[in-house]
Amino acid sequence: MLVAIGFVAVLALAFANGANDNAKPVATLVGAGLAGPRRALLYGTLATLTGSLLAIALGQALVASFSAKGLVGPGIAADPTFILAVTVGAAATVLAATRFGLPISTTHALIGAVVGAGGVLGAVNLAVLGRAFVVPLLASPLVAIAATATIYPIATRIRRALGVTRETCLCVGTEVVAMADGTAAAQWKAALDDGATCRERYTGSVMGISAGSCTTAMHWVSALAVSFARGLQDGAKITGIALVLGLALAPIGVAGAIAIAMALGGLLAARRVEQTMAYRIAPMNDGQGLLGNVLSASIVFGATALGAPVSTTHVTTGSLFGVRLHTKRPAESWIGRILWSWAGTLPLAAAIAAAIAFVG
Repeated sequence: MLVAIGFVAVLALAFANGANDNAKPVATLVGAGLAGPRRALLYGTLATLTGSLLAIALGQALVASFSAKGLVGPGIAADPTFILAVTVGAAATVLAATRFGLPISTTHALIGAVVGAGGVLGAVNLAVLGRAFVVPLLASPLVAIAATATIYPIATRIRRALGVTRETCLCVGTEVVAMADGTAAAQWKAALDDGATCRERYTGSVMGISAGSCTTAMHWVSALAVSFARGLQDGAKITGIALVLGLALAPIGVAGAIAIAMALGGLLAARRVEQTMAYRIAPMNDGQGLLGNVLSASIVFGATALGAPVSTTHVTTGSLFGVRLHTKRPAESWIGRILWSWAGTLPLAAAIAAAIAFVG
């Protein structure tokens, strides 16, 4: 019975993960005006679903890492009470952040929950925790910020050398306004770079290929690549937890159920986080979003190949922070909220998991 409850909790964690994470890689498409929120989220969810379905085959090192073996004793790692405490603690933390549109790391929530529950039920191997988890998780967002901030001006100089320029559209149309006598009349209105309808576009060509069309196509590919990499990383992590429950005899079915739960979470509850990632961190054009996604995908794929658990949230958000260093319109209030939510993820998940483990 406890195993069944634990597996339901794992599916709840997968749902929470999808709700907070599925929109993050494709939010640059929305921010750059290339797709509406629903369309971007649908395509991002499909790419995430594909990656999470392949988690068993391509992410075996991560599956092994998140079985908690080495972090806690084998007896604790296989204890259904421990699994239940970890999954509920992480899921509750991620869902709470999603409710407020804050992009946090499911990986950080899981680690916090493992430490909290493990500390109550036995002991946590701090050496393994630091080497295998803390170091890659802390390093990945710093690498993303530094890489984006460094490569962005280089890419800008290359673009200019190739004769590719940016243009901002001038929107001209009519607007109905109220007159002093109470009537309404249509007046002409012109707006420069007006919100979601007017975006910077690239003009010029390289080797006969339109720069704008090429950038847009590459931006779509890079966003879906990050979504696939995220599904691979997080699908493997959550599957690793589920297999500890004694469900290793049906790994394909477990991975499939987790993938579906992640997809449903994204489709049903990801819009608030999508708005934050698309508009509240850094204004961006097509090329800026493309650069951030390419670097994010490279970091996440590289970490997956090495079996290092990184936070896709921190990598993608770090890339946007890097872009923001080269833009003039600030979003300090939301950056502050996001950083505070990151700082609170581990202790909140640890406290919830510890409470559940203590009661259990």
